[in-house]
Amino acid sequence: TVVWALHQTQGKGQGNKTWVTEPEQNLTFSLLYRPVFLAPSDVFLLNKVVALALYDAIESLLPGKSLHIKWPNDLLIEGRKAAGILIEIGMRSNIETAIIGIGLNVHQTAFPDLPAATSLTRETGQTFDLEQLLQKLLQHLEAGYLLLRSQPNAGTVRQLHERYEQNLWGKGRTLQFRRGDHTFLAVVKEVDEQGQLVVLENGEETRYQLGAISWK
Repeated sequence: TVVWALHQTQGKGQGNKTWVTEPEQNLTFSLLYRPVFLAPSDVFLLNKVVALALYDAIESLLPGKSLHIKWPNDLLIEGRKAAGILIEIGMRSNIETAIIGIGLNVHQTAFPDLPAATSLTRETGQTFDLEQLLQKLLQHLEAGYLLLRSQPNAGTVRQLHERYEQNLWGKGRTLQFRRGDHTFLAVVKEVDEQGQLVVLENGEETRYQLGAISWK
């Protein structure tokens, strides 16, 4: 099931954040999956599948541009946010439903309140057929999801992890983070299979769950 909104007025982001978009300029859509084959501990696998599907779908549209996945739920072009992912899970013993919300900046070129944002048009100078672009994204999303569903084994998990790490923004760099009222420097090491960000603080490895820290 796919719901595509040409005009989204109450877009949700991670936590209490919102996703603001101009009418009929971008892609904002949600998908409903029923990944009953996944245990609750595997929930971040869906995030990796979605992030890599978005990466693969738009990489060919951006020749010569750097494209990265930023933990936990963003896609960056040249270091600026172009897409966001929000996954809401319903579960009992296993994951029963997953509503995957995706926002991709396509034609919008002005972001007065978001200086670190960008779009496909802003980066390429081109315009795109939104429906065709949506179909391309859905094809990649379906392929990634079907791979995970048909082969939910250690090999598939390892492949997803390796590709995610290859395209992880900030990997190996010393960056600034915020934890509560405290800011600190740490080296980005990886995102583990539970979706925790692994960093090195003063040479010691620390793992942070989603929401425990934020980028400064």
